[in-house]
Order: sequence, then C-alpha cells, then structure tokens
Amino acid sequence: MKTLSLAFLAVLFVFSACVPKRQLEELQEKHDQALTDKEALSDSLATYRDQNAQLSEEVHTLAARVERLEEDTLHLGRQFRRLQTTHEEYVKQAEAVMEGKTEETRQILARMQAVQEDLQRREDELAEAPAKWKPKSVSSTG
Repeated sequence: MKTLSLAFLAVLFVFSACVPKRQLEELQEKHDQALTDKEALSDSLATYRDQNAQLSEEVHTLAARVERLEEDTLHLGRQFRRLQTTHEEYVKQAEAVMEGKTEETRQILARMQAVQEDLQRREDELAEAPAKWKPKSVSSTG
C-alpha cells in the first residue's frame, strides 16, 4: 500500500506539475519580449551614457570658457578704468594748454593790432610825405 500511495503521489505530482502548452507559449513570448526590451533598454542606456559623457565634457569646457571670459572681463575692466583715468588727465592737460594758448593768442593778437596800427600810421605818413617834399614850382621866365 505504501508503494501504491507513492505511485499515486508520483502520478499526481507529474500531472499537477505539467503546464498547458498554451500557457507555456505565452510565458515564452513574455520572456522573449522581456529579453528584447532588456536589450533595447541596454542600448538606450549605453547611448544615454555616451550622451551624458559628451554633455559632461561640454559642460566642463563651457565652465572653463566662462572662467576665462570672467578673467578677461575683469582684466579689460581694469584696463578701461586705467585708460579712462589717463584720458581724463590728458583732457585736463589739453584744457590747461588750450587755456594758456588762448591767453597767448590774445597777447599775440594785441601785438598784431598794435603793429597793424603802427603800419597804418606809417602808411598815412608816407602818403602825406610826397606832398611835403614836392618842390615848389619855379616859374620860368625867359
């Protein structure tokens, strides 16, 4: 009886362990689809990792460029302020020179006016001189 029970249990186990073919095919299709999805996701992951590496490199490059641009901006700002200060000093010097030139020009114009008046006076004297030097007419008798 023991053997019969064991045989019965073995047969029951074999029949209960069997999976219907349709269910097996469905499970196999799901498994195949899962493998296909896994491969697609693995490919996507590799692509995204490559893109991430490229973008990280680009971010690093751009960050370095921004740093250089900030340094250039600071340097150019300092240069601009120095040039602006120098320009203001030159403008002040030019204004001082022009002010001196203006005074000098006034003095030259005053001297020119005096010389012109002197020349005019001399011209007038020269114009009157021939009348003074003209010989008196001598009448001729003869």
